[in-house]
Amino acid sequence: MREKSKAELEEDALADAPEPFDPVGVVATEILHAALPRSVLVAVRRGEPRIFALDVPGSGWLSPIATALRGRFENADVRIPIDMVSTPAKGRSSTIVHGPTFLVLGDPMRLPPELVAGADIRISVRPTARALRRALTRLYGKRAVVRPADFAGLDGPEIFVALRPGSTPREVVARWRRIAMSLSAPVAADRTPVLEDLAGYGEAKSRLLAIAEDIRRVRDGKLSGAELPSLLLHGRPGTGKTMLARSLSKSVGLPLVQTSIGDWFSGERAHLGTVIGQARQFFERAASAAPCIALIDELDALPDRMHLEARDREWWTPIITMVLLSIDRLRATSRGVVLIGATNHYRHLDEALVRPGRFDNHLELSGPTTEQDFAEILRQHLNSALPDADLSGVARAALARGATGAVVESWVRAARERARSNARDLILADLVEQATPSPDRSPEKELAIALHEASHAVVGRILGFKVRSVTLVRQGAVAGKASFTEDDAPTTKAQIESHIVCGLAGRAGDELLNGAAEGGAIGDLHTATGLVAATHAAYGLQGRLSSVGSIEDAVVALRFDRSLAGKVEADLQRLMGEARRLVALHRGAIQCLARTLVANRVITQTEVDDAIAADPASRAAAVWGRIVERVTEGGQDSDGAGEQPDALQGPALPEGGR
Repeated sequence: MREKSKAELEEDALADAPEPFDPVGVVATEILHAALPRSVLVAVRRGEPRIFALDVPGSGWLSPIATALRGRFENADVRIPIDMVSTPAKGRSSTIVHGPTFLVLGDPMRLPPELVAGADIRISVRPTARALRRALTRLYGKRAVVRPADFAGLDGPEIFVALRPGSTPREVVARWRRIAMSLSAPVAADRTPVLEDLAGYGEAKSRLLAIAEDIRRVRDGKLSGAELPSLLLHGRPGTGKTMLARSLSKSVGLPLVQTSIGDWFSGERAHLGTVIGQARQFFERAASAAPCIALIDELDALPDRMHLEARDREWWTPIITMVLLSIDRLRATSRGVVLIGATNHYRHLDEALVRPGRFDNHLELSGPTTEQDFAEILRQHLNSALPDADLSGVARAALARGATGAVVESWVRAARERARSNARDLILADLVEQATPSPDRSPEKELAIALHEASHAVVGRILGFKVRSVTLVRQGAVAGKASFTEDDAPTTKAQIESHIVCGLAGRAGDELLNGAAEGGAIGDLHTATGLVAATHAAYGLQGRLSSVGSIEDAVVALRFDRSLAGKVEADLQRLMGEARRLVALHRGAIQCLARTLVANRVITQTEVDDAIAADPASRAAAVWGRIVERVTEGGQDSDGAGEQPDALQGPALPEGGR
């Protein structure tokens, strides 16, 4: 028969002699018993004037630990932050040490800094499975089974509230688990996929998988918690920043402690002190929950101090400073906390917030980029519905429309609602209706808009631009849109003019194919005007070297400079003529593409290229273009001297729409 260990014999003795029911005192005493080394006990017994700094995980532990210290060491001075309880000996300076002194640190900034800095020893005081097991045995007279996962993420008050007279250790542990689940984001019970099943995250998914593996190594004792990085996730709304943090939490089985800047202001009266208090509470909870995932959402709601007015800076600086120091302290003292920040507006963040050491890895989430990504996202949200359906059409529409994962999820929800309202099961048509909704315009108007957008797309493609999508799906006030990929911005005069010609092609299509120009394409004219004005007055590409500033400044200059306005108008008329020439030359491809667009509602570059390839005029133009290119190349020196900018290789385009 195996002999019991010393710890087991001690717990048996505790079980044989249960004490009066004092849950807070018993738990705090056992935690101290586990944390204080023998050298501290000896120094206190001898009355040595030494300072012992005890780091507790949150404000909920301050008073219980201080009370337990006073009960155990009558000759010691115990101090906690001055705005709560402070008990230095009467008549003595708060910074003079006459005997053993314990500093209970929930926040070192709220105690005299000279005392904190002068501490002889610093001790981390945390609830451990063994300490809580001993406490339960003392309180209930029965052996208890407690594991770290049972109380992960709980501060003192949450642990204490589960300790009730007449309970059993098993019931208490079950309460801890329920409380931990309710306080953390509900990742375990929801439909959040694990990291391995996520689609459309690219490099970010690979990085999170590596971090997940490091977290598992920390949990297994093979890696120090100090090695875990912090992350800053940024990208446009709906790209899945919060989902990624939740998925990481679920994948590694750690609690997710989540907040947002908006949460800090959610009280009835958001005074400076209450906002700071809410922020501090988040960091304390993250520290007490370690190991855990700690997420700060809407990080861009903290303004960049460089762009604040003096009055605003005076109000915001204490908040931002507290957040910066809290991040530093959390990362320095709380091993096993993976801090994640999320923002839609990366460029709006304060430089001090995003520097290495606070957020080490900056990952941009661009959203799904392939039809396969969208098909997998659709399948995730559909679960077992439509198991045999071909989702490629919906996935293609999502890609063409530049949808995000959040948009696709909203389509699935709306499709389910449509099916329920018709008292039937979900069918593929419900989903198709969300991705490519039926037109709400007359067939004639639909074709007119299609010809406008097809003119943008075909001319843009002829000029060498890459088409991302063309759509007739209404988006707010925009009736249709031709979108192009975002490559480098235009730099030469030839590139900018190709850019402008593509933008004017929609108006040319209206004139030549729809009977007359319309005022709905005002955005195209505004963009073209700004770019032409900038070549004259801002970019120094038309002989004039003096610059008025930005494109917007160049547009303003048109109102006051008649000479500049005349030059801009002349250039616009010349480029409009080129747009008309290209539309007329490729009208067959444009009309073919417009018919395809009306039928499918959303198309991609594949359909644009097919329409151009099927048009004899376009094929002939392409052949002549290649002949000219070969002749031009043949006339150049072998070293490339005399090479001219290629006016047909356009840069990124604005989204043409009407």
